[in-house]
Amino acid sequence: MQNPKSRAVQPLFHDRQVAKAIYLRHMSAMKEVLNLGEMKFGNRESPAYKTYKKIVMDAFYNAMLDVLVSMEMAGILKKCPCGTTIRQGYQTCPGCNGAGYCNADAFDAAIAGFVPVEADVTPEEENDGENFNK
Repeated sequence: MQNPKSRAVQPLFHDRQVAKAIYLRHMSAMKEVLNLGEMKFGNRESPAYKTYKKIVMDAFYNAMLDVLVSMEMAGILKKCPCGTTIRQGYQTCPGCNGAGYCNADAFDAAIAGFVPVEADVTPEEENDGENFNK
């Protein structure tokens, strides 16, 4: 069984950009859900898949936006200077990667003293030294 502490240790949070991490995780999950739909409907061009895709994307983007806006209202995030929005897809912006939000200055200052998260976890570390195959 995986150690829940290590599951959260991912390279996507190495720069501590909260919105970017949320965005990349949601986009990855959305892609997997869309892939499952493609398996179900057979191809991406079918009317059924196109409807499914629209519903899934709207649900993911609206939920993600609710979280990001709430975090902005709480003073954790601010709009990214690059001006992108989540519906524009992946971007090359190092601050948001397409989320449209980045850490607010006060939040960045508050977390500045934290030690960076280690991204490389071996299977043994992930299971706290237990047998990996159990």
